[in-house]
Amino acid sequence: MLDAGRTSNLQAGTLSRLHHYVNVAARLAERAILNGDHVGIIVFAERPLAALPPAHGAAALLGVRRILEQARPVGSESNPLGAALLARRLLHQRSLVVLLTDVDESQDPAQLLRTVQLLAPKHLPLIAGTLDEDTLALHHRQSSHWLHTYQAFAAAEMLQSVRGMPLRLRRRGAQAVTTVPDQLDRAVLRSYESLRSQHQV
Repeated sequence: MLDAGRTSNLQAGTLSRLHHYVNVAARLAERAILNGDHVGIIVFAERPLAALPPAHGAAALLGVRRILEQARPVGSESNPLGAALLARRLLHQRSLVVLLTDVDESQDPAQLLRTVQLLAPKHLPLIAGTLDEDTLALHHRQSSHWLHTYQAFAAAEMLQSVRGMPLRLRRRGAQAVTTVPDQLDRAVLRSYESLRSQHQV
């Protein structure tokens, strides 16, 4: 499930958030197909925009790539609930559902928690998003001006909120990954391989 709402157009390092999500989804789909798993995709904003039911083999991978190539950010706010309901209709057996979105102040925590509730416990949701590198830099910057103390405090408050969300998601039965943009693909792939090796899906 790939978030293409308004905030997916925000910059995250050298790419937009959406570009990072597309890259992660493409690599994850390739790895899953190589492992003999089924893959599908849902792109959403305020409602589902494109979907492909789970399938296996080269045709499924090509289908996912076609949808990813056409993914564009839209101007509306995201709501993953509609995508979660669609996923429940498309998935006929227990599946790992990777939701590529953000868990910062731009995302409604109640929507994420409700999305997890809709998917779990039949499926295993994995919520994956980026940490803002500018906020991290402000938090760790050496103070050389009186204003820096207040900026560092504000950055710490924001990071505490973002880092607290994975705990809330895990209590609802989800897995969660939050990291800097350039490490998101590796973190998601590690989580996928770990969950697969543990036979959790």
